[in-house]
Amino acid sequence: CPPSSKSGFVVEQVRNASGSGGKKTARGTTAKSSSLSNNINNNNNHSNHSRQEHNDKEAKVEIYVPPLAARHIPALLDYIYGASPQLSTSNAPSLRYLANRFDIRELHSEISLKFIPRDLELHTAPQYCMAADDLKDFELRDRALNILAERLDKLNNGNLLREMSPRLMRSLVQCERLNAGGNWGLSEKVAMW
Repeated sequence: CPPSSKSGFVVEQVRNASGSGGKKTARGTTAKSSSLSNNINNNNNHSNHSRQEHNDKEAKVEIYVPPLAARHIPALLDYIYGASPQLSTSNAPSLRYLANRFDIRELHSEISLKFIPRDLELHTAPQYCMAADDLKDFELRDRALNILAERLDKLNNGNLLREMSPRLMRSLVQCERLNAGGNWGLSEKVAMW
């Protein structure tokens, strides 16, 4: 049975990585394999001894996952094994990242199309912005920044902005949609930060 195009891609990635003992890919993934590419290429015509020899060899693939997302792998595994996801502002960006990374489309859709649109508001936008930035989810980061910029004049709690990095704060202040209630309002928000 020929491999699907997706599994063919994975096989190609493993082959490329195993040829150099582990290679950094464009997505930050590190893959290592001792004999996986050899196992994939072998025909089924080998003797039973040959099959046993291949079963004894170890195949290892390592995938880089950012620390923020790695903390939520148990929740991802619970979902894979049938549990309903317990989504919150703190875990939605990481589970969205993991669902995208491992091509779990149903979970990705549930988070991206149902949960985040309901949950992403002025008081949750800073959390989404920082988590999405850490995960390099620029689409989600920019959505959160836009919500913050459009409604910054209504933000009364300066503590929400305190954790933002200088780079994110600069992006917020430079946002085209910024509505901080005039120069004094902007100065006040920056001073609170």
